[in-house]
Amino acid sequence: MAPPTYNIVDELKVEGDWDVLVKYAGFEFDDNAPKDAARTGYKNILYLERPGCNLCMGNQEKAAAGDTVMATSTRLFQGRVVKDSQEKKGESLLSSTPVVVLSTILGRTPTMAEYKTAVKGINLTKFAPSQKQLVK
Repeated sequence: MAPPTYNIVDELKVEGDWDVLVKYAGFEFDDNAPKDAARTGYKNILYLERPGCNLCMGNQEKAAAGDTVMATSTRLFQGRVVKDSQEKKGESLLSSTPVVVLSTILGRTPTMAEYKTAVKGINLTKFAPSQKQLVK
């Protein structure tokens, strides 16, 4: 997870949400530690990256080769934010904010039932994708 700014990190800390994310993260960014040294051995699916938008990430803070990146912004063409590795092709997934948040909490992409439960009572949009288009 990469918050867009340090102000957002501060807000998450004040609201208590940062502690929840840290609990499930395999790595939490440390501005005093070199990125490559800090990220080489994480075992969990989630890590908390230095704040920055997806465009910044593509320019300077790429994910580790073979990772899967889920983002709410475009510019996710192949090799932009993550490169292929010998073991796995790097993936960049464009998702809505609720899907990214729920995926961060679950450590995986939610099922449609999990998504519907999580957003129940929230008027996100009137659009609903065709159930035929969804892959299980």
